[in-house]
Amino acid sequence: MIYYSRYIKEFIADTAHLSLMEQGVYDRLLDKYYLDESPIPDDKKYRWTRATTDAEIAAVDAVLDEFFTLVDGHWHNKRADQDIVECHAKASTSRENGKLGGRPKKTQNEPKPNLEGTKEEPNQNLEKPRGFISETQEEPSRKPFIRQEPITTNPPSANALVPPEGEENQAEPQWWTFADTFDPVACELVSTVRASKGYAGFDPPQQAVDDLLAWVRGFAPDDQVIRSVFDGFKERADAKRGKAEYTDVLRTLRNWFGSREAQWRSVRRQREIDSRHAAKSQSGGGVAQMYADAYNSFAEEAAS
Repeated sequence: MIYYSRYIKEFIADTAHLSLMEQGVYDRLLDKYYLDESPIPDDKKYRWTRATTDAEIAAVDAVLDEFFTLVDGHWHNKRADQDIVECHAKASTSRENGKLGGRPKKTQNEPKPNLEGTKEEPNQNLEKPRGFISETQEEPSRKPFIRQEPITTNPPSANALVPPEGEENQAEPQWWTFADTFDPVACELVSTVRASKGYAGFDPPQQAVDDLLAWVRGFAPDDQVIRSVFDGFKERADAKRGKAEYTDVLRTLRNWFGSREAQWRSVRRQREIDSRHAAKSQSGGGVAQMYADAYNSFAEEAAS
């Protein structure tokens, strides 16, 4: 296949939590999958994605684990397999029609059955504009269409996470509203999730959020990358049109953070190496300046 359809809204909803590197890996795997019309061999997954660094290899593993299934040494994608089967079926139908001289032609000027019981011929009023009734035409008797609305309403979904009626006006301010007192990132995490469609009732215990962030900060390069994950959660939730997809939000975020652990540790190690090199350069400059100052002082004493 040299072409395949991508439904942008669904794609964004399913991949909003991916990092930029993981998004590129996913695109490259899908392009190769559709081009070859076959699943990804497990022994060639890194070669085909051109992954060489630890971070790139970790991104390939994370994407395959989430969006593909390993069967007999090959990574399958359910949607891609379905599209390829449909493409082959259409191609087969086109070949059969070609052998018969092309697609079957539609019958022209075929009289339509008179379903309304009137006496006029089907083509009697073709010269009249639509919406007008002939003076000699008997208006058929039709029963008015009445749209039936359900009498009872469905109970709210258990995943809606909507607080009980009136509780938001009666409850005391929650801990996550005091960013000056508590961890600002923890407060921002809760606020972002609550602002997501379908998660207005998200109100986790402070200790649970603090424990999650303490674990993530053990390998995350900085708080900015942590924020990018729950920002991605909001984008995914908003794309779902208000239907809550996850009942355990903190567990979902922990899984998303965990899928980035190898990549973030690699970035963190590189930053530490760069920092040590910079410190050595600064210390080297200090020693040189010390010797220069000592030489200048000795020269001044000798001149005097």
